[in-house]
Amino acid sequence: MKKLMIAAALSALCAVGASACFAEFPAHRVKLDRAAMQNPFPPTVYDTNHLVLKNFTLEASASGTGVKVKGEFWTDFEVEGGHKLEAGQMTGIKVDVSLLEMRSATEAGRMVPGQFVTSTVSRVEQDLGWGSFELPELAKPLPPGSYQILVMITFGVQDTKFREGLKWCPNWYGGWTQMDDDGKVIASGDVYGHETEHEKAYQGLLNSMKSVKDTGVLMVGAMRADSGALDFGRAGSETFLSQDQSYRVMGELINLVDQRKKADEDYKKEKPVLEKELKDAANAAAKAQAKQKLDKLEERYKIAKASTEAITALNGGAATKDEISEYARIGAIRTRLSEQISNWEDKLREKYWLLLDGYIWYKAYNAIATAGYNASEAIKLGNNTQDSEKRQAELKKRKDDAAYKATKDKEIEDKIGLSLMPDKLKTCASDYFRKMIENDDWDSSKFVIKQGPKYVLNIKAWRTHVISVATTCYNETKPILEELNTENNYCVQKWPDAYGSAKAARDAVLSLGFGYEFSIRTDAVMKESVDMVNGDLETLAATNPTIESYIKAAVGNVHSAFQSKIHSGLDTAKKGVKLHDFVKRWNKAKKPK
Repeated sequence: MKKLMIAAALSALCAVGASACFAEFPAHRVKLDRAAMQNPFPPTVYDTNHLVLKNFTLEASASGTGVKVKGEFWTDFEVEGGHKLEAGQMTGIKVDVSLLEMRSATEAGRMVPGQFVTSTVSRVEQDLGWGSFELPELAKPLPPGSYQILVMITFGVQDTKFREGLKWCPNWYGGWTQMDDDGKVIASGDVYGHETEHEKAYQGLLNSMKSVKDTGVLMVGAMRADSGALDFGRAGSETFLSQDQSYRVMGELINLVDQRKKADEDYKKEKPVLEKELKDAANAAAKAQAKQKLDKLEERYKIAKASTEAITALNGGAATKDEISEYARIGAIRTRLSEQISNWEDKLREKYWLLLDGYIWYKAYNAIATAGYNASEAIKLGNNTQDSEKRQAELKKRKDDAAYKATKDKEIEDKIGLSLMPDKLKTCASDYFRKMIENDDWDSSKFVIKQGPKYVLNIKAWRTHVISVATTCYNETKPILEELNTENNYCVQKWPDAYGSAKAARDAVLSLGFGYEFSIRTDAVMKESVDMVNGDLETLAATNPTIESYIKAAVGNVHSAFQSKIHSGLDTAKKGVKLHDFVKRWNKAKKPK
């Protein structure tokens, strides 16, 4: 049976804003009412609600600049008397607690660094085991987003007393059923106390199930103010919300009330109509048909009524007026926090867009890759004017043909969506497409000269171009990477794979031009010594401290190795931040929602 619980975080919400909330998670909703299940084929073991997050909350750390997660949990491992064991709830059970990032609304990701602690069930309270936990302090706040609190009891790491006691916890065990080949029940009974079924179920707990766990969701909004101070949610400005899956389940319980109300209304509406149809039936056949309809209505109503009553009873009774009110309040907070999280993430995505497409792709990569390709082709073909002549012919056509010029401009506009781009990105993109035709910056004649019977790379000219592009790219991307490095302000790097891939792509583009130099100078035309070219690059690196490490990275490496890293890094980073979806939303509204 799926676990159904009321929101475990209701008490924690007292810390969020000024409104009424419950004192604690009600113990009577933890212990499931087995009799209320009325299941003709009960499961072998009942694994729900044996470990339940009672509450948890987020607090300011002692320094006031960071945060700390604290909470409590219930356990239900009640041992029957006898069997050389003390009757009652077991204590001393080890409970592991960790804080995880959420990849999606339902999938947890990596653990927040250092956020793990092992707690114990320290006492019995309201006929349940009770324990508390306090995760290590975080020096910086959590960035806006959703996190999972995971509590887990692993049977194998517990002491002998626990493992022996687990066998004698009656409320863990359900029923067994034996059927013949036709599916007919030939024998059944309770697992607990049965000589073979009890042992089999017990061994299954130890060797197959191995653990029980519960989870909660911690939503964190825009907690850090512009001043750097932390806002823990004064009245009307909630910035975090602690809750377990029971928020969803609470909605199901409330929905049961609506279902029951609708079932009552439909029944009261349809019954008189069918009763009249039965009364007015003209013959026996019509009367039988009307009676069948009425019987089906009664059966449907009986099932609907029994279903809602059983689930409600199973979970401690119907939701109270205060609980329903609190559910609505939590929903409003969730909506506000979701908007805060979404807005913060979209601001990061916009920065990634500028970094990846603007500074890395349009401005740096193409300035080096286009010039490098033209230079390589010119040396191979023995002609350093071919690309320039082709570009100038295209330019002349544009200048002479107004209709072509307008069409070409529109093609550029449509291709890159200039009208919809952020201004800085628009500048990078438009400059690139204009230079492709209108400027001679990347023509091979700039970088290739004739030397005797062959054409070779003008090393000085090439380095001047590459160093200028690389230095500009480094200076422009350094501050934006610092902004994207959320660990400067928060305890977690947001989208770490995307950040690492974006930085790797940036680093590769800074080395690309020097990789082209290595490739061209050591190729079949120029045939320079690999050792000599490497030595020249080492010397060059020493005189350019800003980009020294990127020049050294090109020692012994051809340009294609860096191109592969650039394309891979850009692709991984874009997928990691879901940039495609963001750009679609931007294009639709001309700004992020």
